[in-house]
Order: sequence, then structure tokens, then C-alpha cells
Amino acid sequence: MNANQLTEAPNGVSPSGACTGSPTDPEYYIVDVRKEWRHQPYITFWRPNNCNYAYPLAWAGRYTKATVDAQPWYYCNTNGSAWLKRFPVPCEIVERYGVDPRPGIIDGNVGPVLPNTQKMRRKLRRYAYIPEGAVTTAVRR
Repeated sequence: MNANQLTEAPNGVSPSGACTGSPTDPEYYIVDVRKEWRHQPYITFWRPNNCNYAYPLAWAGRYTKATVDAQPWYYCNTNGSAWLKRFPVPCEIVERYGVDPRPGIIDGNVGPVLPNTQKMRRKLRRYAYIPEGAVTTAVRR
């Protein structure tokens, strides 16, 4: 991955994520970037069915827009902060930033993963889908 990949929109995709997933029900990864996890090497994603966490996208859950919209306060939240802590991002966008993990960090060296850097967290927040009813007071992206 080069520095331009963190500053440019992936292949011209707009931040709205309008061209991702199915036109009727796009899919999202739930990104969890709470402060306590900033020292971790990779961005944390929710696993399927709201069950636990994962670094590799191969282990992360894909959540439909209908699922996210049904409980917006659960899937998109600032947890009392000005910054989004957990939020959905279109799968197509997230997958474009995936890289191979460093050997020995993840069982079986499974990837792709996203580096847990300030630039990456900002990029993901920029593309966040914020459903109506999400808990987002004074959200900064």
C-alpha cells in the first residue's frame, strides 16, 4: 500500500458508498476503533452475528443495510465522544484498503487486514454510513 491509497478515494468511489453492495441492501463491515485499541496493529471489525472481534476481513461479519438500520444506535455510536467509535463502512470500500498481515500476528497469517493508523481511522470515518437514529453527537470524521 502506498501513501496515496490512504488519501485518495478508492477507485473513484464516493464517500456516500452509493455504488457499493446490492442496490437494495448494501453490506457493511462494522469498524470498532475505540481508544483502548489504538495500540493494536490492525483495525478491529465485528465478527458475524455481533459475536466478538477480528482483524482479518475474512473473519469479519458482513452486515446488511437493513440490519444496521434496524438498530442504528447499536451499530453506529460515538460512546459519548466527538469521534465515531463503532460504525458501518461499505464492504467494497474497506476491502480496497486490505493488506497482508505481518507473519506471526494472526493465526495462519489470515488476511487481509487494515493497518491501525490515524490515517486509516480517519479514512474509515470519512466513509462511514451514519443511519438515522445513530448515537452521534458532534461527530468528527
